[in-house]
Amino acid sequence: MLYKFQPADIERIRENFDTHPLYCSFSNACKAYRLQTGSILLTPEEVFAQVAIIFDSLKEKQESSDFSHLWEDLFGDYQQINPNASNEEISNACIVIIAVVFISLYGSTPYLYHNIAKQIRGQIPLDYKQANTIIDDIIDHTDCEALSLWLDNYMQTDKFLSDTLKSYYAVEKTDNYTEHLFPYYNSIPSIESKKSIEIALHQAAVKGAAAIVKVMNANTAYIDLGIATDMDLYNEFHDNYSYTQSYDAINDAMKKYRGIRNLQ
Repeated sequence: MLYKFQPADIERIRENFDTHPLYCSFSNACKAYRLQTGSILLTPEEVFAQVAIIFDSLKEKQESSDFSHLWEDLFGDYQQINPNASNEEISNACIVIIAVVFISLYGSTPYLYHNIAKQIRGQIPLDYKQANTIIDDIIDHTDCEALSLWLDNYMQTDKFLSDTLKSYYAVEKTDNYTEHLFPYYNSIPSIESKKSIEIALHQAAVKGAAAIVKVMNANTAYIDLGIATDMDLYNEFHDNYSYTQSYDAINDAMKKYRGIRNLQ
């Protein structure tokens, strides 16, 4: 998954999957390692997406699955999209993901999965001294039984979770959202950040004013409304983002938004 998660990606997944049994089983265990992954800032939401991709590959290929280079693949991907991260930070990110995969497969019913779990565990470099500590810590803070039970049940369905998740973070599927850009960005956001926020704004506008404000709250570092009036914002979202609620709804939501900003 050669994609660097943006704040809006994290927020969308957190909002829409906060009760998903896979996400819930390990999300708290992963939070402690965000700071240990440096500029990668690995979040439970990104672990969720990465693990789903691995599980779906196994689900599709079963006996023909080849995870013999999983550590190398993960390390190379993170090295490519996070060139400033140290080898230790990249290793920490990889081990968190592999720990969740290992725990799930090792405790599942099929013998094939049990063997794949051992194969994946064996790929971790011997000189990576923190590996056992991190794996043990994640095991201690993960609902391992629920995790493996979910996996056993999930593998019997015809659904692919990774495909669903991509609609919440993969900007390449929604490039049409970026033909028009929100006119109130400051000079900070990168092109990729703007794409991510644009997707979030389009999705939020369909839901209503409160959802729009939630996106703006999640991206305050990138947005500067300046002298924009509520009518300006109403026209912007109505004309360009498929917003159908009233001006009053935008006006009420923006009062709360500006009130929160004034308190910070």
